Amino acid sequence: MKTGIKIVIVSVLLSVGAAVAWHSVAAPDGPDERIAATGSESGPHAALIAAIGDDLVDAGRNKVSSKILEDKDYVLLYFSAEWCPPCRQFTPLLAELYRKYAQKAAIEVVFISVDRSEEEMHRYMRDYDMDWLAVPYGRRGESGLAETYNLRGVPRLIALAADGSVVNDTDRHGHMETLEKLDVRFDKISG
Repeated sequence: MKTGIKIVIVSVLLSVGAAVAWHSVAAPDGPDERIAATGSESGPHAALIAAIGDDLVDAGRNKVSSKILEDKDYVLLYFSAEWCPPCRQFTPLLAELYRKYAQKAAIEVVFISVDRSEEEMHRYMRDYDMDWLAVPYGRRGESGLAETYNLRGVPRLIALAADGSVVNDTDRHGHMETLEKLDVRFDKISG
């Protein structure tokens, strides 16, 4: 199957599936304030790091300091869940983009799970080759990220520049268009 046809088919499936999975995702209690551009005096992604807390986790449940985000030009916040069919369609496409640029460009994906349990979250990360980091399951609500970005459904991908500004969002551009725009942006910075 040609790539263009595959993209159109996946785009249609995501659009139809997103309508099904777009029911309200209950956001946990947390801060309402927006993670705004922080300026260079606070350091790259400082507000995001403060919201996340000290640690992130990988699929193997290993802790990684959230300070790792300070070295990234872009952080992609990925709200998703194992129970969501459109998420399971979109995740492999995001993983492909991540693998393409993870070593060439200063990017990181941070997974914010809306799964029903910590075990589901880690199984989803392992089964779908999510080589990126995640907000620890118990800190999802405390981080306030769902409220900050007005999460109403999944999957949702939000690309943040180092200053905290949103450079792309699947809510504004759609899933496939967002991936295409990020592919072009990351290709330019990866040289």
